[in-house]
Amino acid sequence: VNNYSDAPLKDTILTLFIDGQKRRSISFQGGAHESITSTFTHQFESPGTHTGYLELPADRLKRDNKRYFALHAYGQIRALCVGSQTLYVTLALNPETQRSPIANYTILPTTCSATELENFPLADYDVLILAELPELSGRGQQQLQAFIRAGKSVIYFVNGGINTKSYNSFVDWLPASFGEPATWNPPLTVSGYQPDHLIFEVFKPEDFTGQYAPQFYRGLTLNPAADA
Repeated sequence: VNNYSDAPLKDTILTLFIDGQKRRSISFQGGAHESITSTFTHQFESPGTHTGYLELPADRLKRDNKRYFALHAYGQIRALCVGSQTLYVTLALNPETQRSPIANYTILPTTCSATELENFPLADYDVLILAELPELSGRGQQQLQAFIRAGKSVIYFVNGGINTKSYNSFVDWLPASFGEPATWNPPLTVSGYQPDHLIFEVFKPEDFTGQYAPQFYRGLTLNPAADA
């Protein structure tokens, strides 16, 4: 909440509405020209798309008293793992993949080959994981494009054996283009990173030091797109 006036805010109430119902209100104070940040926590009772808004009490300028939002709450996440080496990926997503039933788990992985992907019905899946596919066929690229246009996510796992030309022909849909394989001797270590970045926030600083710190011996050069 931004206070653009010269006067302080006293006991102002911010109210959260979701799906047309009032869910929670908080009271706060703020100084002149101050920006106040607060957090709402809400657990959705059902998956799907939900709409809502935040509302401040009425004042002389009504137009900026509401801020609308829409978000999608996932229930069970259906992930399609594509490739010939998907065992470890599916086990990482769901350790009970080899057992039955698995209906109570959050992530439900399914597998298919690169050939099967060309005609695989993707409408019911939330995430597509490509597990070291050597290249992407024309039909496979069309499937990926339609999947991304639907607002869904694709995760790429690649190795030094991929056909970089095949992937780079798909560059408009990737956040980076692939360069040549690289080898590091001595190996690279993790340093100079941003601790508050989403990728690193689950780790402790000591995870990247000492004899058990991760070391990287081989990789692929990436050239990030300007708007990545």
